[in-house]
Amino acid sequence: MRLLSLILFILFSFEVFAECKDVNLYEEKSSPLSKIPLYDQDGSGTCYAYTASQLINFYLIKNNKSPGVVIHPAWAASIDSLEKKKSSTYGGFTTSAIESVKKNYYCDYKSVVEGLTSFGKTSNLTEPKVLAFFEKFVSNFLAYKVELPLIKEKPLYMNKMVIDNTRVARRNLFVDSKFEQHNKHVEKARTVFELTKKQMINQCSPSEFDKIEKQILGEFFPAVSKLSFDLILKKCNILKDKKRIPQSMMVSNMDNREVINNQTITSKLQQSLNSGYPSGIHYCSSFINNESKVYTKASASTKSRNLEKDCSAHASIVVASRKNKNSCQFMIKNTWGSYYWASKGSCYCEHKISKKKVQDCNSKTHSLKDYKVLGCWFDSNQLASNIYDVIGVK
Repeated sequence: MRLLSLILFILFSFEVFAECKDVNLYEEKSSPLSKIPLYDQDGSGTCYAYTASQLINFYLIKNNKSPGVVIHPAWAASIDSLEKKKSSTYGGFTTSAIESVKKNYYCDYKSVVEGLTSFGKTSNLTEPKVLAFFEKFVSNFLAYKVELPLIKEKPLYMNKMVIDNTRVARRNLFVDSKFEQHNKHVEKARTVFELTKKQMINQCSPSEFDKIEKQILGEFFPAVSKLSFDLILKKCNILKDKKRIPQSMMVSNMDNREVINNQTITSKLQQSLNSGYPSGIHYCSSFINNESKVYTKASASTKSRNLEKDCSAHASIVVASRKNKNSCQFMIKNTWGSYYWASKGSCYCEHKISKKKVQDCNSKTHSLKDYKVLGCWFDSNQLASNIYDVIGVK
């Protein structure tokens, strides 16, 4: 039995290796990746939206539908939250975000950036910090229970004078109640702000909190009731300038009729790269720091995978593959900012001035003063073992 297992493992390894090709979308002529920013997602929980926006932008640029990026991750997260009536933008699915963007008009990238910058400029908060704070604040605001005053109805009587007097009393009661309700909202927002501040103490400095507090308590909290980015993205006006993604763009993920195993996953990743497109992946990123453990396991039907404890579910895009000695490797585009290094293995870097690419680099061989990390290489079988969905856009 052991011998049979060994033979099957060897045959599978050779098959995967045979399919493996050297493809790097960063190095293709006029690569769309050169126009898509290297994002630092920091503490935000919108990795699915970052992945969705990058897949859409890549498609649009590659097919000459746009000269550059047009869909911002914050917009993808916001429109998906509104479309699905979610209580927060935190957490989601890449395919859902893409379909939501396709279904609705969109706000252009520049306007979203200006809106986010405007919101964070007084506190010097970076874009990912603004998004992270927004997510936590909204989530806390919705979860925090506070008793708000109700507007009580009074009965109307047939006598005209009584009716008129009752209407005046009701109007005054409505105004008083609204004022009291506003004060309760402010009180709630202040309490929630302090709670969010404690949660993000390691991500933002006290001075940043002090500067953003006025915006949060003074103008931001009413937007919570709309569950949208209306105040942050106030420069957007999709009613005047109706822009839509081409409906010909198709999105796909792992078919629920397919058997999900490492071979089908690596095959899909390689086929997409061979055709000149990246793939979105939903995976357990914990394997990056613990190579000996697999954080997914097959379900009874083997048509899906269950996530193990400490999976650290994440979404990214795969942008390259290569043969490396007797194994195949895939490159995950960096999602943690240009100062990120994988703890083991090698990464793919670019010189900040000359733009020269380096196939293999690490913290010991290349200084981050001169280089930025574009992505990191991972063994295909190890990566595939921790993937539970593959998303494609063509």
